[in-house]
Amino acid sequence: MAEEYTTWIIEKDGRVYRVRQVPGDKSPGPEWRQVPNDWRGNPEDDLAWFDEDGYRIPDTVLIKEGKRTDNRGRWYYKEKIGETTLVYNVDDPGPGDEWTKEEPLKDEPHQKWDPEKNIFIIDEEKKEKAEKEQRIAEKKNAIQTTEQKILRSLIAKEGGRATNEDEQYFVKYSTEIETLRNELKDIQE
Repeated sequence: MAEEYTTWIIEKDGRVYRVRQVPGDKSPGPEWRQVPNDWRGNPEDDLAWFDEDGYRIPDTVLIKEGKRTDNRGRWYYKEKIGETTLVYNVDDPGPGDEWTKEEPLKDEPHQKWDPEKNIFIIDEEKKEKAEKEQRIAEKKNAIQTTEQKILRSLIAKEGGRATNEDEQYFVKYSTEIETLRNELKDIQE
């Protein structure tokens, strides 16, 4: 027949200091207090985490009661979008004031943290600047592509071998380049 064991703890500063299981129900000493064998506690646990019968209260209940803090989950860096860290355990402090559990905006590369609203918002200034730079790059690319198209007719014209078709292409592409340059100038202003 298997021998019966009992679980005993020593309390110190409102926490579980030591845990011991002994055969039978005899106390290991005067400072020891008996708890249920399936009490689910550990050294350093706060005694407020246990009910009057000595059983461990679930973390979800302790968090609701404010006896434990729950910072678990993914945290986002406020100043650098895309940088994250994880907190795994209950009662672990968060990573700091420069981090938030508020998720950044989805599919929006131009955003910033608004400390007054405590959310990420679209950075309109950055977004407008990026869009302007993109339009400028597109116009410059269109000008370069058109300049390459005009080269054949320009070489034929310079060499005196230009056909009527070369002349038409030259006029067409020259006009297109001038239009693109004017559009680029409007964007840059």
